[in-house]
Amino acid sequence: MDIVPDIDMVLLIVDAMIRDASFHLCIPLFLPVDIVRNLVERIRSRRNLSGIDGNSIIDSEIVIGFEDEARELQDKLTRGPQRRQVIYIVGMPGMGKTTLARRLYNDLSVVYHFHTRAWVSTSQVFQMRNLLCRILRCIMSRNDSIFGMSDEDMGQKLYKCLKGHRYLIVIDDVWDIKVWNELKIYFPEDNNFSRILMTSRIKKAVRVRENGFIHCLRTRNEKESWDLFNCKLFGDSSCPEELMEIANRIVAKCNGLPLAIVVIAGILVREKNNEKYWRKVHENMGPFISSSSKEFMDTLELSYKHLPSELKSCFLYLGSLPEISDILVTRLFQSWIAEGFIQETEGKRLEDVAEDYLMDLVNRSLVTVAKRRSDGGIKSCNMHDVLRELCLKKTDEKKFVLPKCKCGRNAAPFNDYERFLMYQGHFPHFSHCQYFHTYKSHCVSRDEVFNRDTLAVYRYLNTLDLRHIILDHFPDRILNDLLHLRDLALHLRRLKVLPSTLFKLWNLETCILDGERGGKVILPCAIFKMEKLRHLKVSAELHLKDLRKYEIIGMGTMEDRDRPSSSRNSQMEIAASLPWRQDGILENLQSLSQIFPAGFVNRVLERTPNLRKLGLHMTFSKGNDNLSFPDLSHLNHLEALKFKYQTLGMVPWSFPHPHMFPPSLKKLTLIGSLVNWNEMSILELLPSLEVLKIKDNFSNGPQWETSDHGFPCLKFLKLSYTDLPEWISSSSHFPNLQKLVLNGCLKLKEIPYEIGEIPTLQTIQVYRSSESTMESARQIHESNIDIGNYDLKVFIFHHFEDC
Repeated sequence: MDIVPDIDMVLLIVDAMIRDASFHLCIPLFLPVDIVRNLVERIRSRRNLSGIDGNSIIDSEIVIGFEDEARELQDKLTRGPQRRQVIYIVGMPGMGKTTLARRLYNDLSVVYHFHTRAWVSTSQVFQMRNLLCRILRCIMSRNDSIFGMSDEDMGQKLYKCLKGHRYLIVIDDVWDIKVWNELKIYFPEDNNFSRILMTSRIKKAVRVRENGFIHCLRTRNEKESWDLFNCKLFGDSSCPEELMEIANRIVAKCNGLPLAIVVIAGILVREKNNEKYWRKVHENMGPFISSSSKEFMDTLELSYKHLPSELKSCFLYLGSLPEISDILVTRLFQSWIAEGFIQETEGKRLEDVAEDYLMDLVNRSLVTVAKRRSDGGIKSCNMHDVLRELCLKKTDEKKFVLPKCKCGRNAAPFNDYERFLMYQGHFPHFSHCQYFHTYKSHCVSRDEVFNRDTLAVYRYLNTLDLRHIILDHFPDRILNDLLHLRDLALHLRRLKVLPSTLFKLWNLETCILDGERGGKVILPCAIFKMEKLRHLKVSAELHLKDLRKYEIIGMGTMEDRDRPSSSRNSQMEIAASLPWRQDGILENLQSLSQIFPAGFVNRVLERTPNLRKLGLHMTFSKGNDNLSFPDLSHLNHLEALKFKYQTLGMVPWSFPHPHMFPPSLKKLTLIGSLVNWNEMSILELLPSLEVLKIKDNFSNGPQWETSDHGFPCLKFLKLSYTDLPEWISSSSHFPNLQKLVLNGCLKLKEIPYEIGEIPTLQTIQVYRSSESTMESARQIHESNIDIGNYDLKVFIFHHFEDC
């Protein structure tokens, strides 16, 4: 058994933890069992820990009534036998299996205990390749290479990645015992306390073999059910006296099922004081429910019936997406817009209206927040599997979506369906397709997607997302006639120039082209004919085509005059779409990345007046001596800027004058190198900046000294993998800072003591940085406790942050 060498030091740390619940230090407690239990009891008795909730830094759903079960499972995960162990959480639908598993997964003591973690979900149809691929994508920082692997190669790669590491792999919603039987050969047995945690609604799908353990989840008792209901509806307040009687009857009908409780609370949330409305909901609930009964699904269906009409399509669309992963909300909003679900509202962007719709679904407990952005917004979301079943039931009833490609003899008539979606298809030479949307009444079999004889069925295609298929070339044959296409996402192995086919898609609103990172792609000026384009994202570096030869319209350059007249005429036609002409303004463009800031980039940006999000990618090498930071001051709506600077050699670079940044800028991400820390004073003057992330040694120099009243609006600051040795600051330098994150700051001597005196500061998170930096975080916390400030949360991790 591993023993911590300095037990006295551990005791001192535990004493610090006992002083206040806001100090969260993740330390290895591999001590003799009697000492560990004594320490744990001291902490719990003094802090009244809830086992899981008090240790989590993840914003997630309310967990009430899991305290005893959480402690038992936490103990199983972090202690017990050294051998690899499989732990099962089993329970009926709606009992909270995934909720409990996720809170265990994010618990700080669990996070620290394991070197490697991965979370994946399965579906009723078990596919080994997809499961291996998703696990590898969780644990590999660069995972592009896995797409070309065979199933066996993926399994061997997984084994090598896990070998020698203490790992926790969570597999959610297991339907068949063969999931573990086929996977287990790829999980090494190193006798190092590794764990596999599985959830399942079917007890027959799990077996206690090979040092396994089954935990059967119970329903919530009367008090726990009431606490959950009251908390979802009224938070820290109490239910009004006049509603107590009907409220108790509603909760009783939920029969201790957490999902039923939160969904019913979601129905009532907009009518918190309307007794008549509550009684109507109670009547519609029917008799007592159980998760295996029709009454349970009927109760959940009330949530759909009470949705406003504009939300019903958005809700049903969520259910048609793959159930095996979190949903990125930026892509969700783009899809909702492409499908025409978002109603135009005066004075608001479509994306803002879509965000309002999502928040409404979250408040109704129909959608769960998975991850949040640094500014507090929702980054990704998911849906409970039972609510997804409700979605599929309603989509079938409403003929809204044909969930999978049904082109067989017994398939339903296509004309009966309003919209189609096919996913998990096996395309020729590609097996990573996860979803493929088609619009109107056309669908093709999975083996016919690239068959010339079936290309006509794409004519009414509205959204095409093939990012999980690696294409060798741009699919011109498919796209030629897709005049209705609004949303396009592809993964291309090689892409040098955006093809002319793309610019014929005059209805296109979103274009995402993934592929070779670090490559270069030519962006023709024909892009300015795409007046409806809202989002353009290319993973490679976008270089604007040299437009100088078209500047003298009608005459051409010397080079042009030596060419045939037909060629000059062609160039004149292209000149008609040049960005400095009035008809070349992309008024709808909201996001653009990654642009190479050279040549005519300023002229291009002048024609994107409503840009909200911009990505600049600058590679400095021999021959690229005309690089310059573009003037962004005219982009009055720009809120987010990501600037990636790569040098082939140690080439320093300087920030432009503050007036070249737009006053609206709220989020700035800087990646690369090599700006002197002294030049950071320019960023201090940005009046609206709320989020600043500095990554991968973007700055250099001996110290960073901030100024009085600098960063007046900054709320979130993150320094990741920087070589900063010394940081000098004052409590007045970040007057509105709420969260500080340090990750991989191995050379930093300490966090300035004065940072802890900022009255607005709520959280400090330090991931694997120098010992002196971590010690300074402890001292800042202790100093705040000494003066009675119990609000500052300090988290210290000995591993790098998962990025």
